[in-house]
Amino acid sequence: MALGITKTYTPSSGQATDASAYNTDLAALFNAFSGLEAQTSSLGGLTITPTADSTTTFKITNAAGTELLSANTTNSQLKLKATSRLYFDGGGDTYITESSSNVLDFYTGGTLSLRMALRTIEGATSYYQHIINNRLYLGDTTSTTRIQYNGTTDFDFYISDVSYFTITTTYSYTPNVVRIGTNAANNGIDDATGGTGSTPLYIGNQIIGTSTGTTGGTGSAGSGKQYVQLKIGATTYKVLVDGTV
Repeated sequence: MALGITKTYTPSSGQATDASAYNTDLAALFNAFSGLEAQTSSLGGLTITPTADSTTTFKITNAAGTELLSANTTNSQLKLKATSRLYFDGGGDTYITESSSNVLDFYTGGTLSLRMALRTIEGATSYYQHIINNRLYLGDTTSTTRIQYNGTTDFDFYISDVSYFTITTTYSYTPNVVRIGTNAANNGIDDATGGTGSTPLYIGNQIIGTSTGTTGGTGSAGSGKQYVQLKIGATTYKVLVDGTV
């Protein structure tokens, strides 16, 4: 550990001007100790203040001289050696590391949990985040509400550990009603009875609707006759329960 500290002797009046014997390089003294500790309890802390800013105000190297950590006071940077680890549990199994160029990995419990990187897809380079365990939980650490990729083609949305919506490469599926327009039972599309009536649905500006309740009401469909209504262009068609239009 070369400190490069030098004490210069200035002779008093009447003393010899050759004071080279007093110009002591203290670095040799400090280098004699392989493990040097700074006791700061009586000092109230230790502060390193350079006389001038530098890209390596201080640095830590290994025995081979490889720089492991350095402070850049010129640009306000703290630099770690590439692929080194920054631990948060005293050197155990929770840390952040640059596993390769432009790839930053987050480990918890010794397992890779999150990856942030620069990635090129279809000729375009952009940043991405990779959830390694295929699950993104929403809420606190006990939450069971999540978005999950099943490792094949399924992308599932879970609430309290129950899958309520699935997207695949060929279809989308939900075991429950889908409501469109407003959150009301009469706006639901389902494979079971729901609501007390129905609300017309649109494809573009064209209507698909049904009569409400147990009667079609008055009008072209006739009183008491239920119907399915289709509006195509300016014409409205009502298909009665007996198949007539």
